[in-house]
Amino acid sequence: MKARAFRLTTVFVLCLMVIAGPVLQVRGATTIYVPDDHGTIQEAVDAAVAGDTIIVRDGTYPENVDVDTSVTIQSENGPASTRVQAATPHDHVLDVQADNVTISGFTAENATGSGKAGISLDGRQGCEIKNNVVRNNSTGIYLRDSSGNTVTGNTAESITCHGIHLTTSSDNDIRDNTAGSNDSGIYLYGSSGNNVTANRARDNALYGIRLMASSNDNTVTGNAAERNQYGIYLSSSEDNEVASNNATDNNSEGIRLHSSNGNTLASNNASANSRGIWLESSTGNTITDNDASSNGQDGLGLASASNDNTVRDNDTCSNTNSCGIWVRSSHGNTVEDNTANANGFAGIELYDGCTGTTIGGNDAIGNGEDGILLWLSNNNAVADNDANSNTKRGIHLRSSNGNNVTGSNAFSNGSYGIHLESSSSGNTVRSNNVSSNTNHGIYLSPSTGNLIYNNYFGNAANAWDTGDNTWNVAKTPGTNIIGGPYLGGNYWSDYAGQDLDGDGLGDTPYDVPGGGAQDELPLLDPSPNLVVTEKSEAWIDVGAGTYNVTYTVANRGGVAAEASRTCIYVDDVEVASTPCPALAPDQSTTATVIGFTLSGGTDTIKVCADNDGDVAESNEADNCLENSWGTLMRGVTAEVDCDQPVPGATVTLKKDGVEVGSTVSDGDGSYSLPVAETGDYDVIAGKAGYKDQTESITVAQLGQEYELDFIGDSGLVPSAPDMSYVLKCVNRWLFPPDEECGLTMSTVLRAVNAWLFPV
Repeated sequence: MKARAFRLTTVFVLCLMVIAGPVLQVRGATTIYVPDDHGTIQEAVDAAVAGDTIIVRDGTYPENVDVDTSVTIQSENGPASTRVQAATPHDHVLDVQADNVTISGFTAENATGSGKAGISLDGRQGCEIKNNVVRNNSTGIYLRDSSGNTVTGNTAESITCHGIHLTTSSDNDIRDNTAGSNDSGIYLYGSSGNNVTANRARDNALYGIRLMASSNDNTVTGNAAERNQYGIYLSSSEDNEVASNNATDNNSEGIRLHSSNGNTLASNNASANSRGIWLESSTGNTITDNDASSNGQDGLGLASASNDNTVRDNDTCSNTNSCGIWVRSSHGNTVEDNTANANGFAGIELYDGCTGTTIGGNDAIGNGEDGILLWLSNNNAVADNDANSNTKRGIHLRSSNGNNVTGSNAFSNGSYGIHLESSSSGNTVRSNNVSSNTNHGIYLSPSTGNLIYNNYFGNAANAWDTGDNTWNVAKTPGTNIIGGPYLGGNYWSDYAGQDLDGDGLGDTPYDVPGGGAQDELPLLDPSPNLVVTEKSEAWIDVGAGTYNVTYTVANRGGVAAEASRTCIYVDDVEVASTPCPALAPDQSTTATVIGFTLSGGTDTIKVCADNDGDVAESNEADNCLENSWGTLMRGVTAEVDCDQPVPGATVTLKKDGVEVGSTVSDGDGSYSLPVAETGDYDVIAGKAGYKDQTESITVAQLGQEYELDFIGDSGLVPSAPDMSYVLKCVNRWLFPPDEECGLTMSTVLRAVNAWLFPV
C-alpha cells in the first residue's frame, strides 16, 4: 500500500509541473523603439508589458494614444523634436489609463475638442508627467480623481481652458511647470493636499493659479503668477498655504480670496497690480510678511464680511490711488505692525460698518490724505501707531463712535494730528503724542461726548473743540504721559499755569479754544526743562568779520531748575561757556556773548543749555539750538591785460549808497568781505593809478558765499596807460593767446579811452 501511494504522488507532482510550467515563464522589462520596433506609439504600448520603456525617436506622430499599461514613454531628444498630434481632435492626445506611467519629453497638441487634453490622467496614481510641451489643446495636462502623481518641468501654452487642471485630485506634486498664454495657468477644482511649487503662470487671460470648490490644504509656494487678470485666486477653499509667490503685474489682484477661510498668505510679493491682496467674504485668514506695495489701487483689502483675519507685518506702501490697507464692512480683524506709507489716499482705512478691529503698531506715514481713517466704523481699537507727516491728518475719525485711540504718535501732519468730525461721539483719545502739526494738534467739529485725556499736545495751535467733550478724568494715582504721578488731563505746550503744590497738575484749568471747553487738570512736567528758545547774531565790525551772539534760555518744565552753564559752539568747537542762573517754571534769562570772528564763509553756531548736565531734566534732547551765520563776498581784482592780478586794490561794499565794509586785495588779487544782510549791493574796486570799477550784486540769502570778480570787461584799467599797453590790449583782442583773456571790444576801447583821456 505504501509503494502504491508513492507512485500516485509522483504522478501528481509531474502533472502539476506540466500544467504550471508555461505560467512561470516571465520575461524581463525591455526597451521598445518607435518606429524601429513598432511603427506607432500606440502599437508599441499595445505590445508592451508593465515595466517596459518605450523610446520614441524624432518625428511627428498623428495619434491619440491610450496608455493602459504601466510603462515609461519618453522621446529620444525632447519635445522640440518629437510631436504627438491628435489624429482625432475630440480625444486626448495621450490618455493615461494605468497607474505608474511615466510620459516624458513630448509635444502633445491639437486635442481641441471640449475638455480634451494634451495629457490626461483619470483615476490614476503614481504617474510622472515631466518635461513635456502641451499646446493648442482644450486642456493642457488634466488630472481627474488622481492622486500621488508628479507633474514637473512641463510647458502648457496656447490652451483654450486650463494649462494644468486638477479635478478632485489629491496629494499631487505640481512643480516647476510653465503655464502661459492660456485661459488659466494652473487650476484646481475640489482638489486638496496638493503641492503647487515653483511654477510660472504668466500672461494667462484669467487666472495664473486658481483654487476653487473646496480645494483645501494645498501648498502654493514659490510660484511666479504674473501678467494675468488675477495672479493667484482662491474661491471657497480653506486651510491652504500661499507663500513666497511672486504675484505681480496682474490686471486685477495679485492675490484674491473669495469665500475662503483659514488660509495663510505669507511672504508673497503682490506689487504692481491693480490691487495687491484682496479678501472678500473670507474669514480667519492669516496674512503676514507680504509686499503689497506700488499697486494702482489698494495694497491690501478686506471686504464684504471678511472677518477675524490677522494682517501683520506687511509692506503696503506707495499704492497710487487708494490705501495701503482698506477694510470695509468687516469685523474682528487684527491689523498690526504693518508699514502703510506714501499711499495716494490713506495708510489704513476702516469703512462702512467695521467693528471690533484692532489697528496696532503700524506705520502710516507720508500718505496723500490721512494716516489712519475710521469712517462709519464703531468700537475699534487704534493703538501704538505712528501716523506722521501725512498730507492732511494723522488719525481721522469720521462719523465713527465708541472707538479707542491710544498710545499713538501723530506728528508733523499737514492739517491735524487727530481729527474727529461728522458727529463722532463716545470715543476715547488717550495717551497719544500729538506734536508739530500744521493747523491743530486735535480738532473736534462737530463731535460731542468724547473723552480726551493723558495726551501730549505740542503744536503751535494745540486744539479746537466746538462740541461738548471731556478733557480730563478725576485726579487718579498713576504715571501720566510726561512721567508725573497722577492721571488727570493733558499736557499742553502752551499752558501758562503753575503747579504750586508739586503734584504735576496745573492749578488753573486750560481753556480749550473753540467753544468754552476746559481741561481742568492739565499736566505739568514735574521736572525742569531748559530750552534755548531764541538765538541771534549781530555784526560788531563787518570789515573785521567780528560778531556777537545773543540767546535766551527758558525753563519749560513744571519745577524750578538750579543754576547751570550754557555753552556756545562754533563749527562744533566750544568757544564760550557762560553761567545760567536758577530758573523757576516759565522763567527765562537772556545773555549776549561778544568777540567771535567769522572763520570762513559761514559759521555754524550752536548754543546748548545745561551743557554740563547738572540739571535733571524731563527732556535732555531739546537743550540746543543751532543755525548758520555769516555771508562772504569773495572775488579777485585783475588788470584788463589778460586778467593779471592787481594786489593791494581797495574793495568797498556799499548798500543804498552807504559804505558797510571794505578790504584790500592780497598778492593774488583776492579779497573777501562779510555781508551782514540781504539786499542789493555795489562793490567798487580801485587802486592808485587805475580807474575805479563798480559792479552790482544781489545777496538773496545769508549763510552762503557770493562771488564777484573784476576780470574781463570789468577788470581794472590803468588811469593813464602808455601806448605800448594799449597796443598790447588791441593785439591780444585781435590775436588772442591760447588761454582766453576775456577781452572784448568794449574792454579795448576802455583802455584806449584811458590812454586818450587819463584821469
